[in-house]
Amino acid sequence: MADEVFAWRDRLLKRGCRVRDFLDDRTDQPLVFGWMPALATYTDDPDGHSVEFVAMLDGPPRPGAGVVPLAKWGGTGAVGRALPPRSGPCA
Repeated sequence: MADEVFAWRDRLLKRGCRVRDFLDDRTDQPLVFGWMPALATYTDDPDGHSVEFVAMLDGPPRPGAGVVPLAKWGGTGAVGRALPPRSGPCA
């Protein structure tokens, strides 16, 4: 399931969409919510609504971890990179 979050992220980036994490940082690295655990990335629809792409991760929850990049969680995803600001939502 986490692969789907990365697939959607890649599709959005190819379309020139602004992709961000939960903290509204402009990065292509999804964040992990340790209490679930789940991986998520975000974009805006043409009306300005936030759209979340989320997938549950295998393994037990780690609430003490908080919200962290996948690389810090210990996942196998690529380390994210800062992205230049993009104007407007994905159309």
